[in-house]
Amino acid sequence: MGTVYRAWDPRLERRVALKVLKTQPAHDSEERTRFLREARAAARLSHSNVATVLQVLEHGGQTVIVTEWIEGGTLEGRSYRQPDSWPTAVAILRDIAAGLDTAHSAGVIHRDLKGSNILIDGAGRAKICDFGVSRFVNSTATGAALVGTPDRIAPEQWHGQQADPRSDLFAFGVLAYEMLTGARPFLASDIAALCHEITSEPHRPLVQANSALPVEAEDVISKALAKRPADRFASAGAFVTALGKALESEPRARSAMWSMRPPAVKTTGILVVAVTVVAAAALGIATLGERTDRLAITHFEMGVPGSQDTDLNRRVVMELIAYFSADSSLSVVSSQRIHEIFMQLQKLSPGTMVADLASEIARESGARWLLHGWIERSPPDMALSAELVEVATARTLAFSRAEAENAEDVEITARKLAEKLRRQMVSLRALPGPALPTP
Repeated sequence: MGTVYRAWDPRLERRVALKVLKTQPAHDSEERTRFLREARAAARLSHSNVATVLQVLEHGGQTVIVTEWIEGGTLEGRSYRQPDSWPTAVAILRDIAAGLDTAHSAGVIHRDLKGSNILIDGAGRAKICDFGVSRFVNSTATGAALVGTPDRIAPEQWHGQQADPRSDLFAFGVLAYEMLTGARPFLASDIAALCHEITSEPHRPLVQANSALPVEAEDVISKALAKRPADRFASAGAFVTALGKALESEPRARSAMWSMRPPAVKTTGILVVAVTVVAAAALGIATLGERTDRLAITHFEMGVPGSQDTDLNRRVVMELIAYFSADSSLSVVSSQRIHEIFMQLQKLSPGTMVADLASEIARESGARWLLHGWIERSPPDMALSAELVEVATARTLAFSRAEAENAEDVEITARKLAEKLRRQMVSLRALPGPALPTP
């Protein structure tokens, strides 16, 4: 969506985040005016769960959004599958709901609510960022053009209707589902099938994705993901309240402290990318630090030729992203960015699989390293293998394999694999040591 710099504002003597939009709003003056109006409306939002927009500027034909700097990481790739982690999930969702409802009451729609647009600060507080930006970054069309991340675009938007607060609530339901299961509610792998699934088919049952969840939570999620906007919750807050009560119905969840806040996050904050700093200099803002090394984690192939398991692949990749994202010396390319590049490349070569384009995807993302691998599954056994490749030279730097004690222990096995790979990366001096501790 854009390049984000950690910067210093010498006038107010504080750190700020400076986002230079990668794709500029349409050159059409009406569209540009609409973008600036909405961005400035977001800037007027004042809430502890919304990343504060300090300025919206234009310089040399570029649009620059200056926001508060938030030490922490994003919500992307994290899951709260076990009952003792549900209070943490609800606390985060409650924060997001408070920020979202405040924005909606001010007439501001997010349009692309997802984990990578939720920042978790050092105190464990969730803050929503990038209100309204995706409409103008992802589309130059006016009217009811589809805007957002495909697997969370609401049914009414697929039918050509304008997004409204209820569309955000649908995306919020998808986010809650992902947090509690580590999986997606809609599993189609191409746009046409995804459109049909979201508009006409029921979502994957919650308890099927995570059997530890109480059946009461299914009713709540189903209401959040209702096909008709009028059938959804009236507000984000109402949804989270209902979900919290449903999760409390599980005996192990009732014993937890529901007032707890999520633990402080130790990741590195917004991605700092060193590309061009012309706009920053022109605005009197000095950039700080250098870009961290970038890692692209792509598709894991099934060991049996022709076989496919989209959900299993996603669980493995998400766990690896979560693990390596905790490393301050690395910048991990988001799964959404990987998907965007894949869709662009597939237009040039229809029918090509992610695995066949892995190196090109990594190169397009600006990654220094590519991590991809293979899933060997023959119940009750499962094993994961992966190689780390230097993108510039196509040279394999590391290879590792991890076997599962139980075929269902996907995340545990993926973490074992990640730990083995990182130890090799440290020994190769590709990364500073020591290896990350196991939580």
